[in-house]
Amino acid sequence: MTIKFRNALETDVTSMVKLTQGLVEELHQKFDKKRFMSMINRVLNDPVQKKGIFIAEDDASQKAVGMIIGIVKPAKSGKKEGFLQNVAVSQDARGQGIGKELVHRAIEYLKTLKTAEIGVNIRDSQKQAITMYERLGFVRSGNTMHLKLAS
Repeated sequence: MTIKFRNALETDVTSMVKLTQGLVEELHQKFDKKRFMSMINRVLNDPVQKKGIFIAEDDASQKAVGMIIGIVKPAKSGKKEGFLQNVAVSQDARGQGIGKELVHRAIEYLKTLKTAEIGVNIRDSQKQAITMYERLGFVRSGNTMHLKLAS
């Protein structure tokens, strides 16, 4: 499988819904499509934030097999805080470094926005994800992992 990575387009929304729904249901939660659509449309309509949505696509089938959303939120400290959302890789594409590459791309994007720190929510059941984030330098604090960026 040859994977290409690119910024998401509005035409990717259906694939993003499918990937996110798969992730949410895998975590034994209920997928709220209306809430997801509201969030994704808000991000896609923001000229800065939409640059933080990345898609991993199987070059042969042109099928999206992974996604990540890297957004910026104002932190209590007044500094910008980056956040990784909807980090999803389809089950048949896991174990190939796709998630790691998506996270790298989101981190690099968030660095360009001068974020001081990047956070991502995790669950205890996501052992592979926790290991990946730890290898990338994230530190766990409860259900969140944080990566402090050099200023």
